[in-house]
Amino acid sequence: MPKDTFYRLSTSKQSHIEQKAKQVFLNVPYTNVNIAMIIKAADIPRGSFYQYFTSLEDLYQHLFVITLEAYETKHLEKVLKTTKKHTLHAWALESFASDYAFLSTSDHIILLGKFFKERKMINISLEFMKERQEQFFQKLLNILDLKVLSSLEADKILKLMHWIQHIKFQKIHKIINESETYKQAYQDYRFFVDVLYKGARELYA
Repeated sequence: MPKDTFYRLSTSKQSHIEQKAKQVFLNVPYTNVNIAMIIKAADIPRGSFYQYFTSLEDLYQHLFVITLEAYETKHLEKVLKTTKKHTLHAWALESFASDYAFLSTSDHIILLGKFFKERKMINISLEFMKERQEQFFQKLLNILDLKVLSSLEADKILKLMHWIQHIKFQKIHKIINESETYKQAYQDYRFFVDVLYKGARELYA
C-alpha cells in the first residue's frame, strides 16, 4: 500500500496521481507498464514515485483496493441514506440498477476485469478477495433489517449474499456484452433472488 508520504498529499493530488495511473494500466498490459509511463502521465518526478510507492505492484494493489472501495462505499451510502431499513431482499433487488450504472458508465468494469485477470501478478490472492467481500457483506448486514432471517445462521446469510452477488454480476455482464437486454437480465435476476430469499426464509422459519 502507499507510503505515509502519499497520504500527506492533498486529496486532489492523490486523486490526480491515481486517475493518471489508472489510465496507464487501462491501456497497457501490466507486464508492459513501467515507472516511466506512470511519472510521465502523472507529471511527477521519478524520485516522488518512490516517496509514494515502493513499486509498481504496490501502486497497482492500491488502485485495486480503491476501486473496490468505490463500489462498496456507493452501496453503503445508498442504504444508509434511506429512511427505512432495507431487508436483504430489498437491497438485492434495488442494487441491481445501481450496480449496472456503476459498472456500465465508468471504467470500473474494465479495471475490475483487468485486476481479476492480473491479480496473481500483483500477489492478490483469492483469500484476500474473499476477506474483502465478506468484510463488505458484514458492513451491509449491520445496517440491513434481518428480522425475517433471524433464525438463519450468520454463515448461511453470508452464503446467500455471495450467491446473490454472483448471479447479479453474471446478469450485468450479459447486459454490457449485449447478449441480454436489461429487462431480460433483471427479470431473470429477480426470479433467482425471489427463489433464493423465499427458500432461505421458509426453510429456516
